[in-house]
Amino acid sequence: MLTGSGYDEKGGQNALSRPSFTVVETPDSLPPETGRARYLRYLLRRLVERPQLLLDGARAVVSPHIAYIDLAGGPSRSVIIFSSHRSGSTLLSEVLAQHDRQRLIFEPLRSDAVGVSRNIPRCRYVDPASDDPEVDRVFKKILSGRIRNLWVDKENTSRLPRGRVIKDCYGTNLAPYLATHFPEVPLIFLLRHPVATAHSAVALGWFDELEIILDQHDLTSQHFAAQTSLIEAVAASERNTVTRYVLRWCLENSLPIDLLSRQSTHVVFYEDLVRSGEAELDRLAEFLCRRSPALWSGWHPDSALLARPSATGTAWRDGDRQPSQEQRRNGWQSGVSAVELGQSMEILGAFGLDRLYGPGPDPLVAADQVLTSP
Repeated sequence: MLTGSGYDEKGGQNALSRPSFTVVETPDSLPPETGRARYLRYLLRRLVERPQLLLDGARAVVSPHIAYIDLAGGPSRSVIIFSSHRSGSTLLSEVLAQHDRQRLIFEPLRSDAVGVSRNIPRCRYVDPASDDPEVDRVFKKILSGRIRNLWVDKENTSRLPRGRVIKDCYGTNLAPYLATHFPEVPLIFLLRHPVATAHSAVALGWFDELEIILDQHDLTSQHFAAQTSLIEAVAASERNTVTRYVLRWCLENSLPIDLLSRQSTHVVFYEDLVRSGEAELDRLAEFLCRRSPALWSGWHPDSALLARPSATGTAWRDGDRQPSQEQRRNGWQSGVSAVELGQSMEILGAFGLDRLYGPGPDPLVAADQVLTSP
């Protein structure tokens, strides 16, 4: 039983990565013959041996990860950030959550960690013109704050929120459905160079989980039939490589880029946040104020917050030395071979996404040119 929060995605396993709370064994983890009385004696013995467990549990119970009341209201009181992993979405969500009692809801569509989303696999796509009762039910719960979970609340700091900042890296393909069925919700779509995100994930030793996406045959056959031979070739290659992650990035972002509109969605490039954070946050503030003035009209974002590491990266990779803007933008280039970069560009080209990124570190178009639908 988890008495705190903090999954470690390394290897796709749900292990605690942040030592703020502890893991306590439950009866299910003990031998079948263990009865309730024996289990209670076991707990008492553990508390005597390690009294710190009691203090950790008490801190967990009174922390905002557990001790909060969400009476903010319905979906209109939420804003959602969609992105692929390693794109800076945690950092951006933390900047937004600094504004006036915003509850930060962390990756609610992670099906292996959040019960309400257990039937929604990574990269699930639903035609925005259709109605899907299960997806509607899940989104209504999430967007109305009727979800309480140690994973989704692991970064929350507001005890009595008046709004919500939701960040998710598992449901990018559901962004067009959400924009159509919940038009009152401002949507932020965050992009980072796919090779940069791939290089970061590989360096962390994460599983690419590409098979979870490719097993959704309706998605691949109906929407990516033209790329079938390329998909099969990359899928057959060695797992957890840069090229497989770049393919996953394309499968996660191609449909939203084609289907989302500029009216519903604000696009942000990670590279622009690093280079010109103040201007990008001002642009975002203007969008949020226009879409949800009751919540965001008084937001004055602090661009200095962008210079710190996010909660999912509790320290800079080089220790205490803060990387420069250039290193944050293009540091990945020295860790990717020419062959990997060439193969990645071929994959992007097959999906028509080479108009957004090339071999260089920066995007090729302005953020307001990413979406073609007004």
